[in-house]
Amino acid sequence: MSSTTLLTDEQWATLLDTVYLHVIAWWQALQECGHEVSCVDVHRAIGRGSDDLVRTLLGAPDERCRPFHDVLELIRAVAGRGVQVVYCTSGSADDVEDFRAKVGCDDVVAAAVDSSDVEASKPAPDIVRAALAAVGSGRRTR
Repeated sequence: MSSTTLLTDEQWATLLDTVYLHVIAWWQALQECGHEVSCVDVHRAIGRGSDDLVRTLLGAPDERCRPFHDVLELIRAVAGRGVQVVYCTSGSADDVEDFRAKVGCDDVVAAAVDSSDVEASKPAPDIVRAALAAVGSGRRTR
């Protein structure tokens, strides 16, 4: 039986009409953390990797970032069903390490891919191709 690959990368605005939902979510999160930013500036930054978006809006990463509720359980449940989990980000290797430290389920993660593994970030398909290659998937992407 061949296994499926899960890419834990923010792809929603690429596949669904969620850009304005992302704008509102980022704006609210930044406001709640005490950062005054405009929705116009957030909108202009949407589509960047999260590290670049935060750096663009704030000048530096915000260390208060935490995983959503039940992320650990979700990743473990998916891996428990035979899905290969790949941490996949257009951020840096440091971002992956920070994510791994905060989530804490490396024992079920098959691979990690970051910006150093690709030539171009979103919306180019490079990060997806690198993630598939990292787990030996023969599937081709267009």
